[in-house]
Parts: sequence; C-alpha cells; structure tokens
Amino acid sequence: AGPIGIYNLTGQALKLGFVYLLQLVAVFSLNLGLINLLPFPALDGGRAFLILIEGVSRRRPLRMEVENYLHTLGFVLLIVLMLAVTYREFVRFVLK
Repeated sequence: AGPIGIYNLTGQALKLGFVYLLQLVAVFSLNLGLINLLPFPALDGGRAFLILIEGVSRRRPLRMEVENYLHTLGFVLLIVLMLAVTYREFVRFVLK
C-alpha cells in the first residue's frame, strides 16, 4: 500500500482500537526495515551489497562517481515508483 492505502488502513485500525493500531505500526516498521535491506541502489541494502563486494574482492569495485550515479538512479526509480503507486491509489480510493 502507498500513502493513501496506509491512511485508510490506519483509520480502520484506529476504529478497532489502540492495540490494533500498535500492531499495524509494528507491521509497517518491520516491512520498512526489510524493504530497506533489499540490495537496491539508494537503499541501505544496496550500500551493504557494494561494501560486501568490496570486502570480498579486496578492492573498490566501482569508482565513486559510478557508485553515486547508481544511488541517484535508484533514488529516482524509487520516487517514480512512489508516484505511480500514489496515483494508482488516488484513482482507486479517491475517484471511485
């Protein structure tokens, strides 16, 4: 779910009670932590992957400029994905 879906889920959990809201927050936190560990540029997992490759090869696998470019490209892709999900949810939840 994107921002609009999270808003709807949070409203539903709040109606059910505070314990359900805490459980939802816990699930969101775990989900965010796991997604952040994916080996994708601009996420912590992407950086950890590059550090792992550097440690195994015992040298810097990419020039700093190339690594920065990869992280910038990954960040742009994440923003585009976020905008696409938000647009889809806007059409689904708001315009229905």
